[in-house]
Amino acid sequence: MDKQLISLNFESGVYICKIPFDLKYLAKDSRFGWTPATKTWNSSSNLHALNLKDAILESIEEDNT
Repeated sequence: MDKQLISLNFESGVYICKIPFDLKYLAKDSRFGWTPATKTWNSSSNLHALNLKDAILESIEEDNT
């Protein structure tokens, strides 16, 4: 699988995730909300951000096996 860039930043109390379209289920399943204007997934929840981080890391591990 090709390498794909994922970013997760925290700005002004909001976690902002940019993720490739084919991996959008990771953000969606972590309860991030889609913002069409910025084409980002967003959440103000620490728990949602931790869930997303874990999902991303798990996805990476699966790709490396």
